[in-house]
Amino acid sequence: MDTLDTILSVAGAIGIVVVGIFSVLSMIDRQGKRKREESDAADDRLVSILKGTVAELREKVDGLSNQLGEQAKKILKLETENNTLTRVLQGRDADMKSLYENANATKKFTEENRKLLLGVNKNVERLAVAIEKHLDDAERAKA
Repeated sequence: MDTLDTILSVAGAIGIVVVGIFSVLSMIDRQGKRKREESDAADDRLVSILKGTVAELREKVDGLSNQLGEQAKKILKLETENNTLTRVLQGRDADMKSLYENANATKKFTEENRKLLLGVNKNVERLAVAIEKHLDDAERAKA
């Protein structure tokens, strides 16, 4: 019986060790499971925070994209207007060139007419002096 007692004692000790190992493994498993759950909860919170951040950033990007489009349209409009005004103000516009040509032609025509008018005025003055002299001579001859 001694052998049987020894076997039973060894079997009991092995049983206690096995139960202890299973208890330790069970505790480790529970702690691991709790840590995984905490980690999963933290991951879920992080994912929800990141989703909110992404949504906010998308709204901002959409707003900035709209502003960029509007600014691009304004820039294009202003560049077009600037080019037009530059051509007009620097006299490179076809209408302005025509206007300058007409103004120069009118100036030349006016100068020529002014010269002719001065000549006519001199002739009229000479004629008036001659008529006056003729009238004076005619009055003297009657008298």
